[in-house]
Amino acid sequence: LISRIKDLLGQGTMGRPLLFMTYIGHGGPKWSDWFFKEERGGGVIYDLAVYGVADSIYLFGAPNEVNVAATISFKRRLILRPEEHTMTIAPEYYGRGIPMYYQGMEPSVPVEVTAYDNVILTLTYDGLLCSVFANYVTFTKHGIPPLQLFGSKGSIVVPDMRKGEIKLIRDGKEEIIRTKMPRKYYEWSVDHLIECIEKDLTPIPSVKWGEAITEVLIKAHEIAHK
Repeated sequence: LISRIKDLLGQGTMGRPLLFMTYIGHGGPKWSDWFFKEERGGGVIYDLAVYGVADSIYLFGAPNEVNVAATISFKRRLILRPEEHTMTIAPEYYGRGIPMYYQGMEPSVPVEVTAYDNVILTLTYDGLLCSVFANYVTFTKHGIPPLQLFGSKGSIVVPDMRKGEIKLIRDGKEEIIRTKMPRKYYEWSVDHLIECIEKDLTPIPSVKWGEAITEVLIKAHEIAHK
């Protein structure tokens, strides 16, 4: 899906990109205190903001400037007991295809939160802003698309990343572009790795791309603490 958007940009379909926005959020992980511990490298910057940053850098390259607004919205969280988490990854639970943190179990172990759980990152390019919203405070369904791109000639909205549909709007007309139904990223990643080994191919994710993403996340983390 992101590759198709990159193709549309390369074809000049959108004109000059002006604003790119991504949104990812949920109510917070319930199976480990790592996500809430600053001293252990946790927090929403590294856990969720990474996806929007990765998309931005894939589409537009490394930014000229990074800014961030970050806060700890909840000083205390509850997680599952270790034995409860073990139950959620057992075949009879995980095989249902239900996310691990929605198994009907009520967390009861208190965790003191020391890592940011609510952030907005802004990546600045020449004439382009990329805003990355990431949080553990989305407790209800919302109408914010996970991805929006506005250009000088048209705009793109992805209403649901899982459906693989791109809504393209230009010249007062709306067009739906359907891509292949995306698989779970970890399944696709493993298949791609195996294919690269078998056929001696160069993996699509590059070390340079990963390095650029990591640099932005570290910079955002440093700025948030100033």
